[in-house]
Amino acid sequence: KGDTALCDVVSDALSKGDKVSWKGFGNVEVRTRSERTGGYPRTEETMTIAESKATECKASSALKKAVNK
Repeated sequence: KGDTALCDVVSDALSKGDKVSWKGFGNVEVRTRSERTGGYPRTEETMTIAESKATECKASSALKKAVNK
C-alpha cells in the first residue's frame, strides 16, 4: 500500500510538471524530447519521431556512495 501511495504522489507531481526531490536519494523530473528524424535500420527508411516526454532520474551523491561501497 505504501509503495502504491508513493507512486501515486510522484506520478501526480510529475504530470503537473513538478520536480520531485528526495534528500539522500535523488531527483526525478520530466524532460521534453523534441521532434527528430530517425531511421528504420532494416529498410533504411527515415521517419519523423514525434515530440515526447520522458522522466529523468539523477541519483544523489549519498546514494552513489552507498551503492559503490
